[in-house]
Amino acid sequence: MANTDIHTGNVDDNASHDRTYHGNGCTNEWDTTAQYYGGSSVSCITDIANTFDGEPLSIGTYYTFQAATAGAGGSIEADNTNSSDTFCPLGWQLPYSGKGGDYYDKPKSWNYLFGRYSFESNQEKSEKIRSYPMSNFYSGMFHFIYGVLFYLEKNGIYWSMTSFTPGGSYWLTLWDAGADPSSTAPKATASAVRCDFDISILEKFSMASAFTH
Repeated sequence: MANTDIHTGNVDDNASHDRTYHGNGCTNEWDTTAQYYGGSSVSCITDIANTFDGEPLSIGTYYTFQAATAGAGGSIEADNTNSSDTFCPLGWQLPYSGKGGDYYDKPKSWNYLFGRYSFESNQEKSEKIRSYPMSNFYSGMFHFIYGVLFYLEKNGIYWSMTSFTPGGSYWLTLWDAGADPSSTAPKATASAVRCDFDISILEKFSMASAFTH
C-alpha cells in the first residue's frame, strides 16, 4: 500500500541477517545531502516497471545477499568467492560475477554473457538485457542500512552469488546509458533476484531464466 511506513523496524546493517522486503517500490535517486540519502521511508504507488520493449513486470521481492543465497553467503569474506547455495529453485542458480577467481568469466556468469555477445556500446548492453527474452528491468532496491527505497524505474539491480568483501557482494547494475555486470554493494542492501538455468547453452539473446518472487 502506498505511503506505508517501511523505515521503522527495517534499519539493519548486519551482512549475515536474512532480510526481505515485499511491497511497492520508489523512484527516488541517491542524494548525498538528504536525510536517508534521498531514499523514501514510505512505500510509493507501484510494484510494476516496464522492460525496455514495454513489457510490464512486478518487482516481486527485494532480498539481502544472505537471503538471496539461502543463508550461505553472508559470512563469506574472500573476494571472488561464490556462495555454496542460492535461493533459486532446484537446477537454477544466481549468476556468477566478480573480477577474478575461477568462475567470473565462465558459463553461468554475467561476465561470460556480456563477453559472448558483441554489444556495440554500454547503452546497447542495457537495452538488450532489458528486452525480450532476457527481460531484466529497472527493478529498484531496498536499502536496509538506512531503511529506505530507491531506483524503481531508474536502475535494474540484481544479485550475483559472488562475494566481494565480508560486508559486500557483486551485482549486475543496469541504467539508461550502461550495464555493469560486476558492480558491488553492501550485502545488507536488498535487490531483485534473477535465477539462471544454463547460460552456457544460450543461442544469441536467448536465455532460459526465471524471476523468484
